[in-house]
Amino acid sequence: MSRLIPLLQHVPLFQDLSVAELETIAPLFVERKYKKGTILFFEGDPGEEFFLIQSGVVKIYRIDNAKEIILSLFHGGDFFGEMALMHRGLVRSATAETMENCSIYTLVRSEFYQFMERSPKLCMRLLEVTMERLRKANEQIYDLTFLDVRSRIIKTIYRLSEQYGQNKPNGIWI
Repeated sequence: MSRLIPLLQHVPLFQDLSVAELETIAPLFVERKYKKGTILFFEGDPGEEFFLIQSGVVKIYRIDNAKEIILSLFHGGDFFGEMALMHRGLVRSATAETMENCSIYTLVRSEFYQFMERSPKLCMRLLEVTMERLRKANEQIYDLTFLDVRSRIIKTIYRLSEQYGQNKPNGIWI
């Protein structure tokens, strides 16, 4: 669990927790290894787990008329599935698949609930993080509704450069 504490400290959801609190929640996580191309869950599956990526890349996507629409890419240090932690009985709104070999920590909702009852800081942080993701989803809806294709592509490239870009002598490499 010693490698999990530094990882948890960089996850917005857990940033406000003390090391002692992180040491309390860390044993609730289970580390799992996945090969490239592994489906973690399908859209419509029951949502019971939160995922925290130690290493690797996971894509979140939906299938629409046999076309794959990638909603998000998550890398080491990223997390997803937090909605499953908050609401019992929710089903997954998309499919998650590993794009390379991954090491992922999972946390089951029932374990997390018990911890949340003792940590109001974590409850507030969960709300803040969820609202930030909702804000981003609303921005995507706005872009899809009101921007033309060229503007959406420019905005997406700009966002990717901010998020994943690396400064190179000739510009930014994504």
